[in-house]
Amino acid sequence: MEKNGRKLLFAGLGFMAVFIIWTMLIQTVDVQPVGQNGTNIGFAGVNQWFHKLTGVHMTLYTVTDWLGLVPIAVCMGFGVLGFIQLVRRKSLFKVDSDLLLLGVYYALVIAGYLIFEIEESMSKKNVSVSATLLAYASDGSVIGKSSDDITLTEGKYNFFRYSFDGDVSSAQIQANAQAKNDSFMTGERNAVEMVQYNMSGEDLYVTFEQTGDELGSFAKFKLLFYKGDQIVDTEDGYFNIYAENLNGKGSTDVASIWVYGIDYDRIEYIFEP
Repeated sequence: MEKNGRKLLFAGLGFMAVFIIWTMLIQTVDVQPVGQNGTNIGFAGVNQWFHKLTGVHMTLYTVTDWLGLVPIAVCMGFGVLGFIQLVRRKSLFKVDSDLLLLGVYYALVIAGYLIFEIEESMSKKNVSVSATLLAYASDGSVIGKSSDDITLTEGKYNFFRYSFDGDVSSAQIQANAQAKNDSFMTGERNAVEMVQYNMSGEDLYVTFEQTGDELGSFAKFKLLFYKGDQIVDTEDGYFNIYAENLNGKGSTDVASIWVYGIDYDRIEYIFEP
């Protein structure tokens, strides 16, 4: 029995060492901003190769998303077992020590998760931003100007889109951005989700679902078209034009977008209230 316990202890220490080494490797080896919304990913080359090999399968995404509830159910099971022992034995110190240690571990994991989430959410805020780019020639004269206004949502990403009438490839670019209060026309944030998308001929069909109670009159979607890791095009549109049947929480509609001439393999969706 004692020999078996030592084997289990060494096995546990071995797995912990492997976990530590793996964590260090994914933080340092081939780290590139190739993740969703430009997040840094370790072993980027391997990840990109596998992604191109398998493609995007929303069914698998849904299955794995629901499978994430399995460990939560296991944790709840141990919690119920510990609570039953506490009620029957009428003392916390009479509960099995393994269950007590497991409870402490779960508490530390939850605390670490909450701290991370609070830090992440505090680093961003809901705000509208107006930004202008000025293009200067070598003699200091202005040869181009472009502006864009966007609404940022806490914890989400957005992008500016600029265009110039002439060639500014060799110009010096000066940027000026200013945060401002949301206007009275800014609606509820995170009010619409993209459920799925598919191509048919030269048309892209995007299915949207309203997840908020109210959808602002000027709420719009933005789409980034990717070919590999490069953004090759963008599209945007207002929901009240492209998806006018979104009329309440839980309602769905399909937007039809002409994508003739756009060579892409995936899209990224951004909601702007």
